[in-house]
Amino acid sequence: MFVYLFNCLVISLEFFILVIQLYIAFMEAIFRRFFPRPRKSVNGQVILVTGAGHGLGKEIAIKLSKLGAVMVLWDIDMSRNERTAKDIKNLGGKAYAYHVDVSDLVKVMVSAEKVKLEVGHPDILINNAAIVKVQPFLDVTPKQVRDTIRVNLMSHFWTIKAFLPNMLHSGRGHIVAISSNIGMAGKSHFVDYCASKFGVHGLMSALEAELHQMKKSEEIKLTTICPAAIATGLTQAIETRFPRIFPLLNPSSAAAMIVDSILRNDSLLVIPWGYRYLYAFLRNSPQKVAHLMEDYLGNTTEID
Repeated sequence: MFVYLFNCLVISLEFFILVIQLYIAFMEAIFRRFFPRPRKSVNGQVILVTGAGHGLGKEIAIKLSKLGAVMVLWDIDMSRNERTAKDIKNLGGKAYAYHVDVSDLVKVMVSAEKVKLEVGHPDILINNAAIVKVQPFLDVTPKQVRDTIRVNLMSHFWTIKAFLPNMLHSGRGHIVAISSNIGMAGKSHFVDYCASKFGVHGLMSALEAELHQMKKSEEIKLTTICPAAIATGLTQAIETRFPRIFPLLNPSSAAAMIVDSILRNDSLLVIPWGYRYLYAFLRNSPQKVAHLMEDYLGNTTEID
């Protein structure tokens, strides 16, 4: 009887402490909403960006180089990648370009060792490389599915496996994953792409839970980025009834927001920010409500 009462007392005390901790955590989250964390310095740090040859990856790399970071650029298109490196060097920055197929585990591991020897261990890893093709589901070929999953999702596994061990050993590091707003809610004609980006979200969420269990989540920061469609050339087919509210994002301005989020060690960035609340609402609404909202907003895909 005494043991039973003692256990009840312990559980009650633990629950009381949990309630206090939850209250503090919620208050801190609200406070951070209005007063973001100060930006950290990346001056002299080695930052690796995949898909750095053009578009969002290039813009992120250039902006980080202006802050004094040493940029390691990975892309399968070496000519574009070298142009990014040249642009960074012309601005007075440091950049190293590598030809890497991030979907290939062996090539990732070989290139990772070269980077460690020639530049140093990356302090920040930004997984940005992705491919997308707008097609109805029944027109998607098996090869396209494999390629999309390999580039958009599996590459994250390979690069993280290549660089996380040293981050754990050194007691510091930051992994950034570029997902998508349609990695939070599905969209027609993007079935394979959505699946890959949902996977990225799941990977980062589970990895954070594992780092927390290892008591390493304060040392190794994780940031998941979920932007709306960006005018990079990959996504030109999105149309909306309200383009001022749901516009195609400019790569430079999107990159600026992403860099700011990385510097503040944010765990999640959804841009435009309104999408975060829209998708939270839709996920917890009946399916018919979601369809009604989608029809009203007119977010459609023109496959031509």
